This record gives sequence, structure tokens and C-alpha cells, in this order.
Amino acid sequence: MKLRLMTFLALCLVLLACALTNVLFPERLANAQAKPAQNSAAPAAAKSSAPRAVSDLNQLMRSILFNNANVIFFAQNEDPAAVKRDAKPSGATDPLAGVYGGWAAEENSAMALAEAANLLNLPDRMCSNGKTAPVNDPEWQKYVEGLRAAGLAAYQAAQTKNMDKMLDASDQVGTACLNCHDRFRQRTRCE
Repeated sequence: MKLRLMTFLALCLVLLACALTNVLFPERLANAQAKPAQNSAAPAAAKSSAPRAVSDLNQLMRSILFNNANVIFFAQNEDPAAVKRDAKPSGATDPLAGVYGGWAAEENSAMALAEAANLLNLPDRMCSNGKTAPVNDPEWQKYVEGLRAAGLAAYQAAQTKNMDKMLDASDQVGTACLNCHDRFRQRTRCE
């Protein structure tokens, strides 16, 4: 009983001290309510969610563009629907044999190429040789748009599941790659 009474009295003293502080120093309460916290995570979160390049151009090509273009090129001569599913499709390293294999892999790879155009245009993209990628060059922009258009054409062709349309789309993807490589990889060594 004595412990409860002492706890109650201590709590009352703390509440009284807080109330007196707010009465005696009202500007403290007003300042605390008016100012946002200095260590707010919101600005850091907004800053960290802004698009930024984390790989150089060569790494981007090898990790996204090369692999997905090869899936598109596969359908030039082979029927994606005929690819046997992996024994464990969720762990398949070949997208054509995975959970989203066959024609779905063709569609997904086409969309990856179209979306990769956005990654090619990030302003802080670097070449593997340390040079800044020429993302503001009008020719670069033209070729990036060519890649986006080729990816979208391949997506539409994959939706039809028509091998002849995939042959045309593969040609468009190959041409988009070649145009940019001839201009930028061969002449400027930007990889």
C-alpha cells in the first residue's frame, strides 16, 4: 500500500512539473510544436528514392539489355512455347524455362528493353572507362528512343505469338543496338 502511494505521489509530481513548465515557459511548447524535427527521415527518404545510376553503362548492358535481347532473338528461329519448363521453374536461370517462360518470357524481356531506355538516360550514368555517358547528346536520345520503340514492338509481336512478327521485332531490336553501338561504343569507347 505504501509503495502504491509513493508511486502515485511521484507520478503527480512529474505531471505537476510538466504542467508548470508549460505555464511558466509557454514559448518552449510553441517552438516545439512549430518546428519539425531536425533529424526527420522524410527528406532522406525522398532523396534516396530519386532515380540514380548504380552501375556503369557496361554493367547495365550486361545485366539487363544483353540478356533480354537474347530472349527476343531466341524467337527468331525457335518457338518459345516449345521450351521445356525447368524441373524447378521458380529457380530456373533461363527465363524461357522459368515460371514466366515461353511467350510470357518474350513479353517480359521486351518490356525490360523498353523500360531500360529510362535507365540509359539517368543523368549520372557513367561509362566503364570513367567517362560520363553522353545522355544529353541528341543522337544518344534518338537511339534510346529507338530501343524503347523496338522493345514495345517486340512486346506487341510477342503478344501475337507469331514467329514472323518476332523475326521483324528481333530485327528492330538488333538495329537499335547496332545504331547506338556503332556511334557510341566503337567511336567513343563508352561502354
